[in-house]
Amino acid sequence: MNQASTNYAGFFIRLAAYLIDLLLAGGIIAMINIPLWIVKLLVSDSVVFTNILFGYDIFDIINFCLLSAYFIIMTYTCGRTVGKMLMKIRVVSVNSQELTFGQIFFREVIGKYLSGILYLGYILVGIDSEKRGIHDIVADTRVVYDIR
Repeated sequence: MNQASTNYAGFFIRLAAYLIDLLLAGGIIAMINIPLWIVKLLVSDSVVFTNILFGYDIFDIINFCLLSAYFIIMTYTCGRTVGKMLMKIRVVSVNSQELTFGQIFFREVIGKYLSGILYLGYILVGIDSEKRGIHDIVADTRVVYDIR
């Protein structure tokens, strides 16, 4: 990818896209989870709501998997999420090849976990010359303005 001719998407446009995605996906997931929340209130001592992994219960793990699935599936199939579509940005591979499922999975799960540590990986988007977060660096991806 030619850096001189590429218009990388910066921190605030990416943050706006992410907030849109959280509202959309989070709203859908919340509607799915309403019955589980009711059950949790009624049967709070159930094994489903017992902490099993680093203080998280199965309910938390399911929510994480659903949200991750949204980002993985949308980015893999479309190169962008709904928030990125509205902001007219997309995820691309550094080598100008099609994004692979492994690359997207690594970016959206492992890379975003690493970026979330003290949010340093996201802050990096604002200072890196190619506007990369740690999740972009480890997955060899960039977020660019979609000029199609």
